[in-house]
Amino acid sequence: MTVLDILDALVNEIDAMTLPAPVVAQTTLLPRYRLEELSGPALATVTPQEITLNPSHRGGHDPRYRVAISIQRKLQGPNDVIQDDMRESLEIAEAIAQALYQKPLATLPRAICREASVSDIAIDDLTPQTLVFMATIAAEYQIT
Repeated sequence: MTVLDILDALVNEIDAMTLPAPVVAQTTLLPRYRLEELSGPALATVTPQEITLNPSHRGGHDPRYRVAISIQRKLQGPNDVIQDDMRESLEIAEAIAQALYQKPLATLPRAICREASVSDIAIDDLTPQTLVFMATIAAEYQIT
């Protein structure tokens, strides 16, 4: 099992979730986006962060895979609409973190999420009328 297997399984998992608003998930090596990609539903980019091998027993290792899931969404319109969209985007991130925590991936049942939390929130000011909201979920998977 590789980190790419986990990333692909996470994309499938997110695509299958019922969330507060539609989300399109994709695997990338960096959590980058093009503004035109954000014209529709929120974008979830799943990226690798770190792999650690901890000795767990004689002759074996306890591999842990840290990944980042970044929820990106373009915000436009009057302030009340932007605030509602920001709130909904944060709810999406929190729902994904809660759905993953302490559960195995459907397509990789040996990969169990040991940690999942919203770790960072940012807003990019692209123009006075266009903002991009980003919430990052830090997740750690253990292979059993």
